[in-house]
Amino acid sequence: MFINPILKKKLMAQHKYPNGIPINDIPSSKEFSIYQKILVIPHGIGSSNVNHLKNIHNITLADNIDPTYTSNDQSFEAVVKTIEDLQPALVIAGSRGVELVSRLVSVNSEQRFMLLGGVHFDGVMNGENKILLVHGTNDPNEKIEIVRGITYNNKSRVRLVEVPSKSHDLNFDNKEAIINLINYSLSM
Repeated sequence: MFINPILKKKLMAQHKYPNGIPINDIPSSKEFSIYQKILVIPHGIGSSNVNHLKNIHNITLADNIDPTYTSNDQSFEAVVKTIEDLQPALVIAGSRGVELVSRLVSVNSEQRFMLLGGVHFDGVMNGENKILLVHGTNDPNEKIEIVRGITYNNKSRVRLVEVPSKSHDLNFDNKEAIINLINYSLSM
């Protein structure tokens, strides 16, 4: 049975799904080192988050990627090549990166993803990938109730970390929060 995506979102928003994990309940890392390779797609994750990540060992910023990668096949192939060469344990993307991740799940079912403030999750949920969704409880672009429903309907491989009182902008004040999220994502 085909359900209109807008109707599906309205139905999800009305259902009471379980809350995700509050960000303050994520275990704190005792050290600020990342031992596995991480690829960060910087478009849409916030400038302060990029600044926190760019100087951490084993984190590669894919800053050579064209921001029009979602509609640009040549740029998408460059992302796929970067992932094949680097073989990261985790790919981090922001809201603008969800469309890219939607295409990547069809290419690589083993790749893990962490999505900060994502929107339009339909394509992302078509794969078997492990995904950590980090989402503000006040995000107007994708309501938290909808993200909870998506997480619940894919609970075997998707986790939700909720950031109370944050909107779509998930710029964190310090790198500790991001490192804790990365380590949590890698432990899923």
